[in-house]
Amino acid sequence: MSPGKPSAPGVAPSTDVGSSIIGAHAGGVVFGLIFGLIPVFVLNVGYGLDFRQPLDAVGPAQLWWMLAPAAAVLAFTVYGVWARRPVLVNDTWAFEAAPSAVGTVFLLFLWAHHARAFLWPAATFTVLYTISRAARWEATEALGLELDTVPASAGAKTPVAAPSAQPPSSIPSAVSDPAREFPALVPGVSFKDVLGMAREKHSLLEFARDVSTGRRNGALLFGPPGAGKTFLVETLAGELGVPLISVSIARFASVYVNETTQRVVAAFAAAREQAPCLLFFDEIDAVMGHRSATTSEAEAPRIVAALLTELVAIRGRNVMVLAATNFPERLDAAGRREGRFDLKIEIGLPDAETRRAILERGIGKENEARIREGTLELAARHFEGFSIARLSAIAAQARQWLEADPTGKGQVHFTALLHALRKLQGLNLAHRYEGVPGLGELVLDPRTREEIENLAGTMAELEEKERQGSTVTLGAVFYGPPGTGKTLTAKALAKAARWSFVATTGHDLLRADDAMDKVLERASDERPAILFIDEADDILGERTVSPHTRIATNKLFTLLDGERGRIPDVFFIAATNHPEGLDHAAWRRFPLKIAFALPGFREIAHYVAAWLAKRAVACAPEFTPQTASQILAGCSIAEVEIALQQAVNIAVSERARNSSRRLGPGDLTRAVRSLSFG
Repeated sequence: MSPGKPSAPGVAPSTDVGSSIIGAHAGGVVFGLIFGLIPVFVLNVGYGLDFRQPLDAVGPAQLWWMLAPAAAVLAFTVYGVWARRPVLVNDTWAFEAAPSAVGTVFLLFLWAHHARAFLWPAATFTVLYTISRAARWEATEALGLELDTVPASAGAKTPVAAPSAQPPSSIPSAVSDPAREFPALVPGVSFKDVLGMAREKHSLLEFARDVSTGRRNGALLFGPPGAGKTFLVETLAGELGVPLISVSIARFASVYVNETTQRVVAAFAAAREQAPCLLFFDEIDAVMGHRSATTSEAEAPRIVAALLTELVAIRGRNVMVLAATNFPERLDAAGRREGRFDLKIEIGLPDAETRRAILERGIGKENEARIREGTLELAARHFEGFSIARLSAIAAQARQWLEADPTGKGQVHFTALLHALRKLQGLNLAHRYEGVPGLGELVLDPRTREEIENLAGTMAELEEKERQGSTVTLGAVFYGPPGTGKTLTAKALAKAARWSFVATTGHDLLRADDAMDKVLERASDERPAILFIDEADDILGERTVSPHTRIATNKLFTLLDGERGRIPDVFFIAATNHPEGLDHAAWRRFPLKIAFALPGFREIAHYVAAWLAKRAVACAPEFTPQTASQILAGCSIAEVEIALQQAVNIAVSERARNSSRRLGPGDLTRAVRSLSFG
């Protein structure tokens, strides 16, 4: 395999086993000659030893000089293999180099003292060892394993089959110095820096005691992103005063075949070298997924096998292993079981008390007097479901604003925290609502307008309204004939309240099993938000009439009822043209029912006047908004707009033949007929 060139995925490296073995033996011979020639020189010069005399004429002191180099070579080699560190001889081929080095020293002296009778047996032993070792290497490489004759577990005497981690010789840097690549550091934080989580902290401390006695090992932390899993591990290390090796799975990725496996093994080797310590794998699901799952990565099963073997081998070595994942269901079953991870702890999102404490600490004790009374309690309720990371970022943003206030009199109130949230979300609501009219521009029935404006006021002023006892309900049903402005009104409502607008349809929610979860997750992330379901009768229809949608309908009802607790500040709007087709349970779950009727003469005339005012249209004297409303009676606002535009098109086309042509009632009548309205 050429240096620096990765193998294609799924293709084993074309390593020349014979040349590698020969190279190791050649290195051992050179090593042996260096150690052997030193005593030869000393004996010849210092003692005047004549090498032609028989072996039995050599004195004890001279014999010691002959044996000491061989003993030194053997000691260095054995230590290198046991500690998995290169000690003068590269430990990758230590087993091959050892007999050559030791044998060379002995043969040098035996030959020098005319003990040639020992030359051939020693040479034969070396050759046979080389052949047998090469055969074993080839067999285990073909199986994807290597036979570790010096097990990592203390006191073990039987060979342990371990996943192969032999890398191509062109990438030796992967395990050249595990301790340097994965250093153990003592974090500067402890449990006093963690708010709440009393149960989790107690479980980890108790588990740490069990690890020290060798009874258990392996703690798996799982939960949603941003819940504080990584930080909790760092504080555990600080609390115990033990160094931490924090391994990011991204560091394992490699384009070289087998190098990812080798990095996994190297992480455990680094932990053994730096024990006692904590070894932490973040996002472990990236390297310990189901082996039965279909994957294009040929090395994936070997990585999992290596990880599972090392999790067992590390026990009793004074190393506490921890791992974190957001997706425990993705882990290989053999990795989740006891014996690999004896402790599983769910790290959930912070509760109301913890949320309040996080915000208070983030804003700062020195700014406590500048926090409006009741603000933190209100925020703790509305920010339910937010991660520690997001809450800390909101508080930090509010603190930054306070520090930048030149007057020093600014206060933190709930609306300010919402502004901080919007900045972190990165939403450009002004761009989203470009072209969406204000509520005052909509053509609505007076009763409908009143209901929409009241709702908008409550949503826009959450803090003040809640202090007065008012709350935003779960949702509303917008119902009425097509074209009456239900969708446009929902967008205008979101614009007026400065809430995000997340739109979907009943058909889209039925199209995929996870569609509801995804759209709800997006709405929760962008809250305060309106979740608008257009053509809602597709999914909220009577279940006895549409049994094929029953499962999806039941799931949506479960989400509305709060399967995981109702999500604050997510307002559901279901729009339908056929309210009579909705399931009775749907009506019960949407407290507000807002009807959208066809506009009357007055509403149409008002809309026509506003429409013409925005356009440079030359109208005949007899064409007035009142005249147009008579022609457009019974049309929806959407149809009115289409008819007006078509009438203008007709008038402009005929102006080519008659320059004095103006828009008249006849043009509008022709437009209505051509569009088949009424």
